[in-house]
Amino acid sequence: MKFSDRALRALTAEPGERLMLSDDSTPGLMIRASAKSKTFYVDYRFRGKRHRTKLGRYPTVSLADARDRARDIELAVSRGVNPAQRAQGEPTVADAVDQYETHLRTLKHA
Repeated sequence: MKFSDRALRALTAEPGERLMLSDDSTPGLMIRASAKSKTFYVDYRFRGKRHRTKLGRYPTVSLADARDRARDIELAVSRGVNPAQRAQGEPTVADAVDQYETHLRTLKHA
């Protein structure tokens, strides 16, 4: 299904039922709909293992924001970065470089 705000607003599920639908235009972007809420997720594979990241509830997280975040996650995966680890606060290479440069600046001023 191609997601649109109109289609998402109209999306309903029966009480006790959960629907999981994928966006045709954004790889990995999904929405889970129940009788009470609609939540965006991104489904991706990293090193052969399947991961699902929760993006937030619609309409608090807009469709445009969900698509942007899904693309960011797919880009990170294509660069060899596991977004699940990043979300848990594990440092990235960029974090380590920043830390090292800060350390070097303090040595120069000592």
